[in-house]
Amino acid sequence: MYTIDVLKKMKIGVFCGGFSRERDVSLRSGENVINAIKNLGLNVIKIDPQVDGLRDDIDIAYLILHGKCGEDGTIQGWLEMKRIPYTGPGVLSSAMAMNKVIAKEILARKNIKTPKWQLITKEENVKIKPPLMVKPCYEGSSIGVSLVKNKKDVKKIIKKTMKDYKKLFIEEYIKGDEITVGILGEEKNIKVLPILMLKPKNEFYDYEAKYTSGMTDFLLPAPLSKRVYSKAEKEAVRAYNALGCRGVARIDMIVDKRGDSYVIDINTAPGMTIHSDLPAQAKKAGMTFEDLVFDILSKASLDSNYQ
Repeated sequence: MYTIDVLKKMKIGVFCGGFSRERDVSLRSGENVINAIKNLGLNVIKIDPQVDGLRDDIDIAYLILHGKCGEDGTIQGWLEMKRIPYTGPGVLSSAMAMNKVIAKEILARKNIKTPKWQLITKEENVKIKPPLMVKPCYEGSSIGVSLVKNKKDVKKIIKKTMKDYKKLFIEEYIKGDEITVGILGEEKNIKVLPILMLKPKNEFYDYEAKYTSGMTDFLLPAPLSKRVYSKAEKEAVRAYNALGCRGVARIDMIVDKRGDSYVIDINTAPGMTIHSDLPAQAKKAGMTFEDLVFDILSKASLDSNYQ
């Protein structure tokens, strides 16, 4: 763990932007992180791989790249080879979390509830009855996600989505409350932030609801019973550990009418925009934005499997 005095002697590179469909969100997150690091009195530079390439003239990397080539283990692997410590989960954890189907298979093996799913190819028949969700295997921020209510629309939506994405899966639609759990740290030194409940104006928490002011109501902490709240916290930590996460991640879940929580997604590079969930959760826990950035930065490391 890096102290503020040690970090003051280091050159910090904030990787943001990148090549994915979440580039704009990443750039906004990056600017906020850069400003926070400056406010901490530290030496920081912005690195946008699409513009600047992969600069390695730094001592430590803060990763706020979203999606492909940033949240999928790619940049983490490059930093491992360069022996540059970086924030967030390592190579394998990032890769597994980004592949939504692989992540669900791991969760299922650990007996962690996740909605039923089916990997889709053009030759397969849909086995899950609507309502259901159609999702790309490798995307974030709900990009490319559709809620399909009627059987007659399923094949049409799948065909339409396949034009943009090579790999898709369908997922059982769980009716309930959408919540998200922010987690900091690793193993025994884990900090669970207050659970946030999301009440989107749209039918589900899609891209528009996530990044447009007024499109979602945020209830923090989530108005759940003590039993359900505690159960959701424990399941989120189990999911975090199942994928070997470290540093930071955000676990998205659905709580059904019985109070059971289902893991929907594991985000290994949570957004840091003014609309993002993690900063709001940290604020409720008594942390400033600078506190949150420092916490994540101070835990930067190389993957233990490579040390």
